[in-house]
Amino acid sequence: MVLELAACRPKDDSTPPCEEPPRVQVLLQTSDRANVGENGQSWPTKLVVYQLTGTSRLDQLDPDTLKEQGEAALGDEFADKREMTAFPPSREKIELQLKPKVTHLLVVAEFREVIGSAWYATYPVPGGTKDAQCQAAAKDEDPPLPCVYMAIDGSELIGGARPPAGFQQAEFGDVVCAAIGAAKKKKKAKAPPKLPDIPETPTTPKTPTTPTAPSSPSAPTQPTAPKAPGR
Repeated sequence: MVLELAACRPKDDSTPPCEEPPRVQVLLQTSDRANVGENGQSWPTKLVVYQLTGTSRLDQLDPDTLKEQGEAALGDEFADKREMTAFPPSREKIELQLKPKVTHLLVVAEFREVIGSAWYATYPVPGGTKDAQCQAAAKDEDPPLPCVYMAIDGSELIGGARPPAGFQQAEFGDVVCAAIGAAKKKKKAKAPPKLPDIPETPTTPKTPTTPTAPSSPSAPTQPTAPKAPGR
């Protein structure tokens, strides 16, 4: 009896939601002169990659505050972080899983000497990353991974969504950097067209009445003859 009920049960063809977190790959290129010290020698550079859900705190950041307070300086927009060390000279690829609602990456380099704003770089996560990777997983294909390009030269960190000048991408081997566009917004269902109001049937105009003929004028009366005098 149980088998019969199971056989009659309708199939569930619904697709479960994609639970895989979106991913990006960081391509880090460090020159032979990086984080230069007092005697001109190169030093390893500590990097911290912060995952953010917004960028309202970036204009107010400075390296000392971020180093002292850490993620607390980023407020509610902080989602996660990862620390790494860049050794001169080197090429390294790091794959990152992104937390939900992350929109930007903030990459911070702890240099011995700070030059302007070259101690950090930002990267906007493409809005369609998760959808593109979920669609590939559903087809058993390799997920498209966008690249975050970062380069350290001297006491400067440069990079972002595009390779900076002098970036040697060929040295990273067969790494494929996918170009992912923004997520498409779902179109709202169009409301059915409104039928035009049917005009009322016009009333038949009344037949005009025939005008009456004017009456003939009466004939003028003849004047009476005057009487003869003395009669």
